[in-house]
Amino acid sequence: MRRLTINLAGTPFVNRTVPGVALAVVWGIALLLTALNIGSFFVLGRDYRTQRGVLRDQEVRLSHLRASVAEKEKSLQGAGVASVTSEAKFVSEILKEKRFSWIHFLGDLERIKPYGVMFTAIVPQINPDGTVGVALTGDANPRSELLKLEQNLMTDKSFTAAQLHFEQKDASSPWIHFQISCTYLPEGPHEP
Repeated sequence: MRRLTINLAGTPFVNRTVPGVALAVVWGIALLLTALNIGSFFVLGRDYRTQRGVLRDQEVRLSHLRASVAEKEKSLQGAGVASVTSEAKFVSEILKEKRFSWIHFLGDLERIKPYGVMFTAIVPQINPDGTVGVALTGDANPRSELLKLEQNLMTDKSFTAAQLHFEQKDASSPWIHFQISCTYLPEGPHEP
C-alpha cells in the first residue's frame, strides 16, 4: 500500500494539532513570565519601597540640617562673633591656668626650701603673662635658714623677684615667723 500525498477530501482537512500545541506553549510561557513578573514586583518592590521611604526620611533630615547650617552661618556673620571671641579668650585663660603643673611647682619649691624652714601657707596667683606670683608664709629656725631660703629664691632659675615682707621672732620660742613673695616661672628649667 502506498501513501498518498494528495488530499482527496471534499473539504480539505486542517491539521490543528501542531499550531494548537505551539499556541499552548506560547500561552504557558506568557503565563509563567506574568507570574514571575508579579512575584518579583511584590518581592523586589518591597525592598524598593523600603529604600524609597529611607531616602525620603534622609531628604527631610538633610533639609533640617541645611536649615541649621544656614542659621549657624547667619549667627557667625552677625554680632555673635564678638561674643564668641570673648568666650574663646575666657576659655584660653582657663586652659592656661589648667596647664599649670602643681607637681613641678611644689617640686621646685621643695628643692629650694632649707631644712629649718616650714611653710604654713603657699598662695599662688597666675598672672596674665603666664608667670605665677607666690606668697609664702612660714616659720624658720634659726634665722640663718630664712636667709638661706631667701638666697635660694634669688639664685634659682625657676624663681625671680624674691622679696621679704615680714619677719618677726617669737618671744617664747626660737621660731621666726616670715612672709616672702616671689615670682615663679613655670616655663623655666626644672632642676631635679
